[in-house]
Amino acid sequence: MAKESARALARLQRDFDRWLPPKKSAAERERDRNEFTEMFVADVTEHARTYYTNRRIGYPDPEDMGMLTRNQQLGLGASYRGHEPPPRIKQAVLNALHEEPVGGIIDEPFAAKINSLMAEVFRLSLERLNAELEEQG
Repeated sequence: MAKESARALARLQRDFDRWLPPKKSAAERERDRNEFTEMFVADVTEHARTYYTNRRIGYPDPEDMGMLTRNQQLGLGASYRGHEPPPRIKQAVLNALHEEPVGGIIDEPFAAKINSLMAEVFRLSLERLNAELEEQG
């Protein structure tokens, strides 16, 4: 009986391994985390570059912050390069950096992780934009 159970368990494990990828190593998870963060940083930095350039050539900032994605809002804030933006933009950035728990969908620990990630993305994007603009002179 024990051998049959062991064989059934082994068969179930093989089937499970075929359906789902094997567990990632700590190094693979860290690499994935860094790639995921970099994807956000690149997107926010691109928006920041665009809004910064638009203001330099005379275009106004968007009026309706509700029409912008979170990444666009963070990019708009970062485009001020560390200087305080107008109040509506500052409030949009603060809102983008603060995810509220949503009943059953986003719990408090997950909201805290989102907030931490977005704050790091904003910081890295601001640093990257400033470094790029300083290189250009």
